Amino acid sequence: MFCDGTTELVRIKNKETGKMEYKKQYIWGSKNPALKVAYYLYDRGSRSMAVAENHFKDFFGNITTDGYNVYKLFDRHRKGVTRYGCMAHVRRKFVDA
Repeated sequence: MFCDGTTELVRIKNKETGKMEYKKQYIWGSKNPALKVAYYLYDRGSRSMAVAENHFKDFFGNITTDGYNVYKLFDRHRKGVTRYGCMAHVRRKFVDA
């Protein structure tokens, strides 16, 4: 499975003014080519460890991620999970250097 986060403009209500406005929020994307499934998760725009832990609590198998700190949850006491680094993200680090 592949997992990455990205941003999207989301229409939300401003708590102070009560008006609807667009704000950049985070969305999680997962893709499993073997099952031919893509899944998107939006949890109030959060990128928190708690959101990731809840979403992947029953996951086991191989997962490819970037270096975002939250994905370290797969490195901690998770039997049956092997995490791989995303080569596109690694390449970008070399290009940017």
